[in-house]
Amino acid sequence: MNLNRRLVLAARPTGEPLPETLRLETAEVPVPGPGQMLLRTQYLSLDPYMRGRMSAAPSYTAPVAVGAVMEGGTVAQVVADAAAGAIPSVDATVPPLDALLAERQVRVTSWADWQRIDQAEQERGAAAGRPRAKITAIDEMLTIVRT
Repeated sequence: MNLNRRLVLAARPTGEPLPETLRLETAEVPVPGPGQMLLRTQYLSLDPYMRGRMSAAPSYTAPVAVGAVMEGGTVAQVVADAAAGAIPSVDATVPPLDALLAERQVRVTSWADWQRIDQAEQERGAAAGRPRAKITAIDEMLTIVRT
């Protein structure tokens, strides 16, 4: 049996989200039905707007329901296509995603790198009497993760 992992909103946070705000669940991988495809997420975009989606306050977008899977933009691979009856072949003439991202000056980061940037923001914020001071310059973020 293949298992799928999903990040679920366990509780609405008050203030900064805590580890118990989200819950990692596993579920059986569904079998695609007629006209459906099964996709495997390769990249997930974690955006600041997701914090707003955790709140039930009025917003320009609907909140994620408690107990529902957190939503985000993804890049996915087609694993099965019920309409085609098979997994599509990969076109070797198309450059891999990592090469396309590098060509467009987009950088992929690790969780550990993100934690270093987050810690630096908290330290700067504490020095200014605030919870955090956002770092927005990419060069500055790269300097932090390289040290």
